[in-house]
Amino acid sequence: NSVATAVGSEARIFNALFRPMSDTHFVSVGVKHLKFWSLAGNTLVEKKAIIPKTVDENQSRKRQTMLSIAFASENRTYTGSMTGLVFIWRVNTLERTVNAHTGPIFSMFSSDNCIVTGAKEKSSSSDVVVKPLKIWDLNMNNGRSIKLNVPSTDTICVRSVCRNSQGKILVGLKTSDIIEIEDGSSGARSTSLVFGHGEGQLWALSTHPTKPLFATGSYDRNLVIWNSSTKSLSEHRGLIAKRDMKKGIRSISFNPAGNLLAVGFKDGQISLVNYSLESKELIETLKTRERNTPILCVRFSPDGKFLVASSENCCIDFFDVENDKLTRVGYVTHMKDAITQIDWATNSQYIRTTTIGLHAFIFHAPDGEEIKNHDEIEKVVWNTWTSPLGDDIIGIWPKDVKKDHINCVHATSSAVATGDDHGAVKLFRFPCPEPGAECKIFYGHSDNVTNVRFLANEKYLVSLGGDDCCIFLWKCITESNIHDEN
Repeated sequence: NSVATAVGSEARIFNALFRPMSDTHFVSVGVKHLKFWSLAGNTLVEKKAIIPKTVDENQSRKRQTMLSIAFASENRTYTGSMTGLVFIWRVNTLERTVNAHTGPIFSMFSSDNCIVTGAKEKSSSSDVVVKPLKIWDLNMNNGRSIKLNVPSTDTICVRSVCRNSQGKILVGLKTSDIIEIEDGSSGARSTSLVFGHGEGQLWALSTHPTKPLFATGSYDRNLVIWNSSTKSLSEHRGLIAKRDMKKGIRSISFNPAGNLLAVGFKDGQISLVNYSLESKELIETLKTRERNTPILCVRFSPDGKFLVASSENCCIDFFDVENDKLTRVGYVTHMKDAITQIDWATNSQYIRTTTIGLHAFIFHAPDGEEIKNHDEIEKVVWNTWTSPLGDDIIGIWPKDVKKDHINCVHATSSAVATGDDHGAVKLFRFPCPEPGAECKIFYGHSDNVTNVRFLANEKYLVSLGGDDCCIFLWKCITESNIHDEN
């Protein structure tokens, strides 16, 4: 039940927090907003912030957007601002400001003996280390930066911080990472607990041809290599390499050797990125841009000589990638629908494409000539199967249901996995030539499943959630591996 109501601000309010040990006094902050509130019966009484003339006018008297709140004894309140300043208040009067960070302070946490601040910080040059997390004494003096165990990047954004009585700190990043820090007398030790992608949709997925690795790319601009195995003591399941590609990623593909990635971007650019298993580094080597719309699919040919890419403007491009090249050698422009899936033939001479309208076309590579001869098509052996169409997988489609809700398919020699608009990952036997085939259904994603891929050993399946930005790793349990401890 509502106890009291009051107008806080005409603009957005980002945070409101009760003072410790009080259920009648709280503070609210927002866009050029800071108020100190008390509850008197059924009435909310506000006190506006007071800034004495003795405080530096250039930094403090101008109304600032406040993002975070923390409290201390003696009626002290700390507020973190968009400019990186921490404002220290006694009751509702400003005592002083501290230049804590170079970017917005999204989170603050106070305990008995210290205050932790988390902010967004961007490096001005390659040799400057960003310091988005700091620990201060209760007077906001002696600020000490703590290094976060994340891949090197020019920008780190801390969105949430928390500290327990034993000195452990939890840090939540905008990139969906959660990091635990043990701040002891011998220094701080950082451990990554959760990895992930940040804002924007998640579509791009490719599995390594031989290793238990896979790569993902997102609209958050990050290209990430993941390890799914814990078989070796020297290996750790989770993120092993990461690179900010500076623009949204729509599609990716490993080459047959597993040392090169093709990356298709939202703006139509295609890049080649070297990946080393030893150094675990991602290095962009070549790039080109033949189209100005998102690259929906990229695939290397089985012999590694060609790369094919499809774009949202209904075009297909073939590239020669031998000898450190990325040269267009063929294209198709007469398509009526955009191509969403591409599979190569084992001899690298044909591609099978599926449009967003669920039409299949076969083309010769790399000249792009359409193949319509049924006898010629019947002789083709396909290296992969990611198309939702075909006589051997008719069973993935339910009876009497519109054929537009299955977003992704991956078939192996014994199984077919699909992902749909309802958040379901389905597993069928392969082949399944009869409509409405029996399957097992697995839920977890909150909305559309945008991609599914079996790993090279077929013991695991990876699925991506487009809007929930989640990566699920499923263990495939069969009669042959049901007792496998790994």
